[in-house]
Parts: sequence; C-alpha cells; structure tokens
Amino acid sequence: MLETNNTAPVDNTDAETNTNTLPEKTEASQDNGNKSKASKLLNQILSGGDMVLFKDQHNTPFAHINVGNKSVNLPINSNEFSGHLRHKLYMQSKEIVSDAQIREIAGTLATKATYEGLQHDLYHRVAHKNGSFYYNLQNDLGEVVEMTGEGWTIVSSKSVPFLFKEGCGKPQVSPERGGNLRDFLNLINIKNPDEQMLFISTLSVRLIQDIDQAITYIFGPAGSAKTTLLRMVKDLIDPASGGVSLPVRKVDSLLTLLNQTWLFANDNLSKIDNELSDVLCMVATGGEDARRTLYTDTALTVLKIKNPTYITGVNVEATKSDLMSRIMLFKTETVPSNDVRSGSDIASEFELIKPKLLGALFDTLVSAIKIKDQLPQRSSFRMNDFALWGAACAQALGYGATNFEQALERATKNRAFDAIYSSSAGRALLNYLDRNNDFEGTITDLLKGLKDSRTDNDTEWNETVATNPASLGKKLRELENSLSAVGITIDFLQRSGSERLIRILSASTLKSATDADSETF
Repeated sequence: MLETNNTAPVDNTDAETNTNTLPEKTEASQDNGNKSKASKLLNQILSGGDMVLFKDQHNTPFAHINVGNKSVNLPINSNEFSGHLRHKLYMQSKEIVSDAQIREIAGTLATKATYEGLQHDLYHRVAHKNGSFYYNLQNDLGEVVEMTGEGWTIVSSKSVPFLFKEGCGKPQVSPERGGNLRDFLNLINIKNPDEQMLFISTLSVRLIQDIDQAITYIFGPAGSAKTTLLRMVKDLIDPASGGVSLPVRKVDSLLTLLNQTWLFANDNLSKIDNELSDVLCMVATGGEDARRTLYTDTALTVLKIKNPTYITGVNVEATKSDLMSRIMLFKTETVPSNDVRSGSDIASEFELIKPKLLGALFDTLVSAIKIKDQLPQRSSFRMNDFALWGAACAQALGYGATNFEQALERATKNRAFDAIYSSSAGRALLNYLDRNNDFEGTITDLLKGLKDSRTDNDTEWNETVATNPASLGKKLRELENSLSAVGITIDFLQRSGSERLIRILSASTLKSATDADSETF
C-alpha cells in the first residue's frame, strides 16, 4: 500500500519569490545602515567647527581647512579632500570608512558649499586684493608674500585664508633680500641688449594676476640653451609638478593644465595651427571655455584662463597677425665652443642664487607699485597695462622707463615685419607700397596692382599670394594688426557695386598728411 502525503504541494513560484525577497530586504537594511552611518559621520565633520565650506568664482565647491601651520583650500570633489576626510574620520572614530560613505559625505558637503556657502575668489600662486599683491610660497609653513608700495613681508596663509588654490604647484624657496634681478642675465643666452632689458623687466610683471600677459617666445638654434632658460623661468616664478610641458598636441590638455597652474611653459613647439593660435591668443588676454563636466550629464564646467606664457622653438612658428600682436620675441644665440656650460652647471648656479633672485623679483614689483601711476602711457603696445608695468619695472631696475618703451616699440615693429614677411600677400603689398605709397580702389584693382608691380624675381605669385580678390581681402584682414604696427593702415570702405572699396596708406603718406595738418595751425 502506498503511503499518501497529505502536505500541500509547494508552489515553486512562491518559493522563488520568497527566496529572492530575503536578500533584497537584507541589502535594503545594509543601505539604511550605511546611510545612517554616513549621516553620523557627516555630523561629526560638521560639528568639528574647523572646516569652512564655500565656492570659488567658478562655482566650484571648496572646503577651507587648517593643516598644521598652513591654511589650505581643497576642491571638495578631489582626491586630496577625500583623503583628508578619510584621515580625519579615522582619527575621530578609529574606524575605517568605506569609499561609498566618503563619496556620500563629500557629495553632501559639496551641495552645502554650492548652495549655502559664501563665494571667495581663488587663484594659483599669485593674487591681487585690496591694493596688495600676494605670492603663495606653498611651503609647509604656509607662508605667503604680501607686497605693497611700502615693501614685502612674509605672512601666514591663515591671515589671508581665501586667496589660493594649489593645483599642481610645488613649494617655493624662501626669498632673500639683497639680490639683483639683472644677475639672471649671467645665466641666460640672450645677447641683444634690447631683448635683455625686455626679458628681465617683464619677469616681475608675471606676478600680477589681473592684467593681460604678453607671450614670451624664445627661439634659436638647437643647443642654444632655450630649454634651460625656460626651466629656470618656470622654477623662479611658478614651480609646479611637471614643470615645463611637452609641445602642445591637444588643446583640451592645454586648457586642463592652464586651470591647474599659473605660468605656462611649453618647450620645443614646432607647429602652431589655427586652433592653437586662437587658444594662445585667449591665454594672453583672457577667455572662457565651457564643456560638459562629465560625459554622462549636461552640466557645464567653465574654465576661465589668462596665464603668463613662455614658449620655445627653433623657428618662430606663429604667423597669424592676431597672435603675433600678443608676442614678444627673444633670440638665443649659438653657444661658442669655448664657452659651453652644461645645463646641469647652469642649473646649479641658478639654485644658488635663486633665493636672492626671488627676493629681487619682489623688490622690483614693490618699486614698480610706487612709481607706476606716475608714468605716462606712451607705448602703443597692444597690452597697455603690461607695457606700463614693464616700464615701471625697468625704471626700478635702472634701465629707465623711456628706454624700455623705445625698445618695446622697436621689438613690436620687428615682430610685425616678421608676421608680414611670413605671408606672401604681405610681402607683395610691401613691395607695392614701396613704389606707390598708397592705394584706394577695389580689392580686384589691388590684386591687379600687386601683380603688375611684381619683379622678375617673384617666383611665388599666382595662388601663393591670392587666388582671387576675396582670398586677398581675408589675408589683409589677418595682417591688419601687423601692418598697423609698421605704420600701414587699411580701411575697408563702403561697397562700390558688388565689391568693397579699400584704402591703404603707408607710413610716408601718413606722415605727409600729419605734417600738412600741422602746417594749417
């Protein structure tokens, strides 16, 4: 006889449901536990009273904390801040905090900083606030140099707590008094006296955060110590992790670097295309770049850049007039075989005098602060503030403001001629004006006049100068700044039929007109 099982059959569907439900309840409990613990840890952080949450001028959330003797501002969404949180919570509770809890706490702090915190403008390495200039030494003592017209002193970062973010900056040496910035000339291979004066006089101008900054372009043959010079300048003004960067390949990587440092130093630049040329213009005179914060969302991060820039190359690869108007050119000479010093020897000499050079950098700016507003604005250089500060520094260094302005004027014209001669259309126009002084008519007429004035030696005409009137007009607009710098003005007038009229006056024509005007009075 078979035994009968009277137990109700098990419903497999229910069994599966019951089995799957238990882990879900367990995970939910764990989540609640994690959230409860994260909330408790968050309260520990907030109740400590030693952390100030705020946002910078770009709406980036920051936390201000004190570490030993120094005051530090850390981006909340950074590995440095996460590490600080982890260490702080461990020291308080002696418990290991999970990555998920750290992310949750940091996320809440970031939200509070963004929506509840005050705004404080933060800068890399240098700042200008309430009439004083500041330089962050970024050392373990938390020291900051404060400069006014009365002199410079070293103060604690705790006395100016909301000025600086560190980015990829490195600690600077302690400055010493009694140095002379012109001693730097003994270590560099720039021989032209005008260029020496312009180079040395503008070093202290790089400590001014809120003005346009001309690009220093160092060029010369291989082995002329360009890289050594670039490294010394970077190390004197803004030592940083990575130091001198490799030649720029992608604009995106350049923008990221500029947002993490003050002085940009780029070595052996062998090509400047249109995109890079436009970005370098923006770096010199300021600009913004907006991009998605993450590829997975639509939030935008705005990068605002205006950085002093030093670049090197064997040749001057910058040709666009707009970029050339923002550049100062410096040529390094071939080192004689009987005067060769290794890069390491020069670097060692530099390290010995660096503390006094740094002190002299501050001395020069202090003197410039006192006299700058008494100097007339005489330079026609595109960046007026840069030129005026440079003249004040030159006066402080014993060169003389007038000599600086005259040297800058000569350099501006030489640089403009370089830009013009780099264009076949520019060379053709100079050749035409050398014979005709001026022009007024349509661009078609000008194109014909340029062709008629060519010599037998002109082998690069036809398409290299301009394929058509529209092409010529575009090239002339690109050269407009450089032509103006050498005394050639271009006015695009009203249209005559389908074409726009153009008037070009050379320096000699302009001088004659000015003399005629002066005789009528």
